[in-house]
Amino acid sequence: MGQLEAVLHQLATSYDAFPYFSNAFKWCAPGHLRAVAYLYGLNAPPVASARILEIGCAAGGNCLPAAFLYPDAHIVGVDISEVQIREGQGVIARAGLSNISLHAMSFTDIPDAWGPFDYIIAHGVFSWVPPTLQRELLHACQRLLSPQGIAYISFNTYPGWKAHELLRDWMMWHTEPAVCYQERIEQARDLLPFIQEGLAVQNPLAPVLQQLAQQVPASAQNDYYLAHEYLETHNHPLYFKDFCALAQQYGLAFVGEADAKEDLAQTYGLTTNARFQRLTQHKSRLEQLQYLDYAVGRTFRKSLLTHHTSCPTPVAPDLSRVADLRLAGWFTWQLLADGGYAVTSALSGQFILRDARLLPLLDLLTQSWPRPVAGRDVMDYALQQGATDPLYLLQQLFLQVPVEINRSYEDLPYCLQDYYTGLVPGVGQIIADRQQHLSQMSEWNAWYSSSTERFSTAELFVIDRLHQGYSPLRTATALAQAWHMGQLPADVLMPADFEQAADDLVDEVIARLRKYAMYV
Repeated sequence: MGQLEAVLHQLATSYDAFPYFSNAFKWCAPGHLRAVAYLYGLNAPPVASARILEIGCAAGGNCLPAAFLYPDAHIVGVDISEVQIREGQGVIARAGLSNISLHAMSFTDIPDAWGPFDYIIAHGVFSWVPPTLQRELLHACQRLLSPQGIAYISFNTYPGWKAHELLRDWMMWHTEPAVCYQERIEQARDLLPFIQEGLAVQNPLAPVLQQLAQQVPASAQNDYYLAHEYLETHNHPLYFKDFCALAQQYGLAFVGEADAKEDLAQTYGLTTNARFQRLTQHKSRLEQLQYLDYAVGRTFRKSLLTHHTSCPTPVAPDLSRVADLRLAGWFTWQLLADGGYAVTSALSGQFILRDARLLPLLDLLTQSWPRPVAGRDVMDYALQQGATDPLYLLQQLFLQVPVEINRSYEDLPYCLQDYYTGLVPGVGQIIADRQQHLSQMSEWNAWYSSSTERFSTAELFVIDRLHQGYSPLRTATALAQAWHMGQLPADVLMPADFEQAADDLVDEVIARLRKYAMYV
């Protein structure tokens, strides 16, 4: 066995032993990538009929949504873990999907004939392979990416990962005596309480180490995270400038960050920092971004690449183009004592908002949810509310609020287009598969985010009937009958009025699914 084969075998063994929980990751959703590319001045290929490749697809939790949501797209996933690929192939077979295929193989073996691909996604791969394979990954993007295509590559980056590296070095050294993966994980977990509570007060690194140790998921279900993030043989972060230089060797140019806000100094309050402005004002765009990474302590990047011929000179995102996008979100809020607002987003959790002028826009998006609102319609609504600069308000909405974005109506999955109503495609099956222990995959929503919602037996009954195409009324009738006939398990609390209780539960389940964009 050669050196490369040995590395691939070791990686495959590791991921077979501790497979990732397979999730959808919205930052690399093809629809999102096309929208972000537009902000950087690029016209990436339409998504509805795109050819999409995911490298390191695990069980397919991040590429299966595209197959369900875009039936005219063609999706290919590759991963070296046969265990995970088999899981994903089972989902494909049970769903009867014909527009996606998963392959247990190394990305180094993908033939040119499979390409070109309009979107290439490599999430959680680049930093976890040796430098030789990092180059091979960029080479694969060079030879397989269509002329106007977009490649998404995420990676651990310095300077922020220097602190993580210290924790990793300590764990790797502490667990050296272990004889198997599971023993290494157990020994690493034994180390964490000492780091959290036992470091000397004189240790200047104690606060950051304690914070990182507390962030390690405690549940054994998350052993895969500890195994691959800290105990994997290969973890090779690099500076942004070095990543860009390496990409340039393969004719690839940096476009921007998948979360465009992260590449704007104003996101971090640095536009008013005179020293930062003086340091960066005469620098190239790439140099400015490296300064920004130092300033914010960046640990992770979600970077977009394209062929150099399509993006010869990297630029900052043009926020005036937000007006041409579609935006979506579901929000509630409450006034705080200091005059700010505690806002809850259905998909992004809580955040603090200080600009009350944005609240009517949040309400507009919530009323349309999960369907989006055109940026220009948001501006028109802002005018109706008395705004004097609606484009500015729209830009602030994009910058301050975690909104979902899409390039155009045609790029929306068909379940978000007009006249569709019902469960988002694939959701019912994935929930059923997980409940039956056929898959560990999390279900997704119409905006490509994952959810691992837990449902009662009666709620699963409702979802199953909706998945079968029952109307809400027919679903409620079936539920009432199942209760009346004693067909649901005894742990379900029997209501006194079967029909009214069934109607109420169906309404509650649909409202809950709609809140998380799993029902339209």
